[in-house]
Amino acid sequence: MKPTLKKTARIVLISFALILWSCENDSSSSGTQIPQDTSIESAKKWFDAYEDKGENIVLMQNLDYNWNDAQLTKSEDGTETIIVPINELKKDQGDLWEQKLYIYKSDEGRYSSLLFEAYSNKNIKPESQSVDGGDFTGYITVWDLKKGFVRGAKFLNNQVVEEGVAEFAIDRNKTNRAPETGECIFSDLDDGCHNDGGDGAAIPLREVIVKGSSKGTPVIYTPRGPVIGGTTPGGYTSPGGGGGNSGGGGITAPTPVKITDALIGKAKCLNDLLNKSGDSFVQKLLANFQGKSEFDILIVSKDKVTSSKDGVITEINGRTLPPVNKVINIEISISKSNTNSSLDVARTILHEYIHADIFRKLSTKLGTDKERLDFKTTYEAYGEQHSTIAALYLNSMKEALKKFHQSVLTDDYNKYTQYYGEAPSDAFYEALAWGGLQDANVKAWTDLPEDKKAAIKALANRVPMLSKAAPCTN
Repeated sequence: MKPTLKKTARIVLISFALILWSCENDSSSSGTQIPQDTSIESAKKWFDAYEDKGENIVLMQNLDYNWNDAQLTKSEDGTETIIVPINELKKDQGDLWEQKLYIYKSDEGRYSSLLFEAYSNKNIKPESQSVDGGDFTGYITVWDLKKGFVRGAKFLNNQVVEEGVAEFAIDRNKTNRAPETGECIFSDLDDGCHNDGGDGAAIPLREVIVKGSSKGTPVIYTPRGPVIGGTTPGGYTSPGGGGGNSGGGGITAPTPVKITDALIGKAKCLNDLLNKSGDSFVQKLLANFQGKSEFDILIVSKDKVTSSKDGVITEINGRTLPPVNKVINIEISISKSNTNSSLDVARTILHEYIHADIFRKLSTKLGTDKERLDFKTTYEAYGEQHSTIAALYLNSMKEALKKFHQSVLTDDYNKYTQYYGEAPSDAFYEALAWGGLQDANVKAWTDLPEDKKAAIKALANRVPMLSKAAPCTN
């Protein structure tokens, strides 16, 4: 055979072999590859229906999902996963945080989803600012869109070094962005750096832009303790992610923290002490929002809290709003907390928890019909919440404030005794408990004899003389 013919035959054989190999490869691949467009469309259809089932938590409403750039992949544990980028609503587009929606499809064909937020800052080297860079340093928080926080962790060089808890809170006394430090990898505000894990100060991660006149609220991360054995971001974003040797396993609802404390300063100090050292009435009251309760409480600090009546706006100590999506919001005034005595601030917090408990009792579907009917009948007999507090809770408030003053605000209790030459009487604590009730002109107050009212007002004049200092070291 001539050289030219040999060369031509060789080319034909090679080409034929390549065609056969290509066909075989296509044939073998078609049985295992997932049709990307179909899988993403199916996940989107499920997710749209999921989002329609009630509102998302406040932090995760009106998100802009970029389905055009959604990617079909597999998590480290082999679970089919659709990752959907989100066009974040940022105050400053230079802010180094990002959101991604992860939709997981189980072997049985069931879908579930989690939203991941990753935060870094400008002082981290550029290649470590993104989870996709392979050497991430920053924070990752995980959220259930309907139920709230699931888990959170701090990463150093692509490894989990600490677990934490995240929440969103009104806290305008702190920087509303991820911490930016030069020498420290992580800044804990005025508390220095905690790169070795362990408990530390709360850290603002990113600002939440909200509509209306509000200035926004930050997402706050609080360390919970070190993690032994690192987990990479890839492992953390798997359905069973959650930390090296810290447990985990499966997508679960968040641990039910029924009372979310987003207070700051003096009010936070006193709320913590009420939770820790309050008498049986306080503990029973707070226990109503633990375990199987239908309702959560979000108690927050606000610069000023106001009330409007007959067109007149008045600054008040605090207020409790009716449940929205099973969350009862309590607002405590920073302005009033700073100027009122500590015992009076404790009374305000207790007063608002009682309002929340009344909302719970009026709206609950748990318990027996008789229990619900009994409370509603009693409530309707008094006409409104302040009257109900005066009739049903006043004596319990008096005893709770008395014990709290004696056992927690002991220095203030002793100073009162020295100044007035007598220990605070039950009548004094009753006068304190009437605060916020007599101004509402409730029936229980108007029914009192005039001399009783005068005695209560006289003792109430002592309340502003009490100490404004809170007994907390931080």
